[in-house]
Amino acid sequence: MDVANEPNQFFPLLVVGWVGLALASTLTLALIKSPPLKRKLFRWGSFGTSALLLALAYQFAKSPAQFAFVLVGVVLLTWLNFNLVRICDTCSALVYPRYFVPPAFCAKCGAPLTKSPIQ
Repeated sequence: MDVANEPNQFFPLLVVGWVGLALASTLTLALIKSPPLKRKLFRWGSFGTSALLLALAYQFAKSPAQFAFVLVGVVLLTWLNFNLVRICDTCSALVYPRYFVPPAFCAKCGAPLTKSPIQ
């Protein structure tokens, strides 16, 4: 593991990067009305965010065990996003699960939902 001598010097950049990523993804997914494009951006955004988080964890981890802990968490959260979050084909809404049960119908328009955004 490559541990920086002063990891705190990267903290402001990290905060700005995460806030920028959160704003960009929220605005992009809110403004796009095409379900296939929204699925594609959701998929790539999830993989990109996961890769960024793993790169940062690799940089700041002090031991392989710390990195492994983050790796397991990131893989689990990415898998949960792909298997539980749905995108409505009718109104293009992102529909989030309740209690780890994937939604069957859109909360916004009531249309039946497809299996997964990674299809």
